[in-house]
Amino acid sequence: MSMGLAVITGAATGVGYHLARIAAESGYDLVISDEDTLIYGAVSDCLHYGTDVLPVHARLSTARGVDALFAAIGDREVDIVCAALHLDDTAANGDAPHGVAANVVGCSHVIRGLLDRMGNDGPGHILVASPRSAASPVTGDSTLFLNRFADALRERLAAAEDPVTLTSLLLDPSAGALPETDTEAARLGWRALIAGRPMVAVHTALH
Repeated sequence: MSMGLAVITGAATGVGYHLARIAAESGYDLVISDEDTLIYGAVSDCLHYGTDVLPVHARLSTARGVDALFAAIGDREVDIVCAALHLDDTAANGDAPHGVAANVVGCSHVIRGLLDRMGNDGPGHILVASPRSAASPVTGDSTLFLNRFADALRERLAAAEDPVTLTSLLLDPSAGALPETDTEAARLGWRALIAGRPMVAVHTALH
């Protein structure tokens, strides 16, 4: 029996990929998205756990991409949303505006668009995974916005006594500590998500 529906963006690689695998392992059906074609490899890996997995190969920096994700979800109740920030330095490829748009538009629009479908049949959980500090102009601008967005939305949900919780997974590239793998970072984030904790910081190498 399915535990419910989890929607995970940025699921082709990195922490987002491992969050998708953990959700599938935990018994959730999945709608996973990414603009990278590696999303189809993630589907294959998640199907191993016996849950339903629907991929959305789309660029969430565009209205068309966000609409494609919502169309794939349909009118189903959503139990978990994990929005994983792309950590690659898009600016190095001369496409910094797109990188910021994908992170900001993709994360914030998806979360706001799905809130009405969460918490109706029980608690809902949201995870926003982003760097704690700027690794590039792209991640710097995106991180600043998303951290403020998450804080404001968390306060709003708490004030309304909404059954939906929001957890910030801060991927900290600070020196002086042994970095966690993407797998372990995702597991720590997942545990915090399910527990409804507001924030967890994990030392990790950005790549």
